[in-house]
Amino acid sequence: MQRQHFSAQMADAFDAAEQALQERFKIEVREPGRGYLKTAAVLTSAPRKATVLDSKLRSKRAVRKSVEIRIEPEGDGVVVGCRASIEENQSGAHRMYQRSHTISDIPSDTPAERGAASTPEQDAVWKTVGRDKALERQIYRAITEILAK
Repeated sequence: MQRQHFSAQMADAFDAAEQALQERFKIEVREPGRGYLKTAAVLTSAPRKATVLDSKLRSKRAVRKSVEIRIEPEGDGVVVGCRASIEENQSGAHRMYQRSHTISDIPSDTPAERGAASTPEQDAVWKTVGRDKALERQIYRAITEILAK
C-alpha cells in the first residue's frame, strides 16, 4: 500500500511514521537517510485454519506481525509505503519433511542434528501468509494525523 502526502518533507514524514509505529511496535531498523523503518515481530495468535497437516479443532495458531515503512520523495511531497506482514509458524511441517531432503535413508544423524542442541525459538520456521491491511490503514491514518498537526 502506498499513499502520497503532498507538501510534506521527508524528515517530517519519517518522524511521523516512526511515532505511529512506536505506539504498537518496537522499531528494529531505523534508517532516516533511506527513509526506511522496520519493526521487530510481535507474536500473537489467530484462529486455526483447517489443513491436512494440522487439523486440531478450535485451537489457535502461532503468528507474528511486523511492519515495514518506506518513504520516498516525489514532487513537492513524499510517498509513504507500508507493509504489515503476517507470518505463520511452520516448524511442524518443516520438521516433518526435513528428513526427505537428506542424502541417505540410514538414520545416522546425531542428537544435535535432530534439534537437541537448540531451542524451539531457534528452530522456528516462519512463512509469510498474508498482510494485515486493517493495520496498514491504521498506521496510515496515524501518520496522516501526525503530519496534519
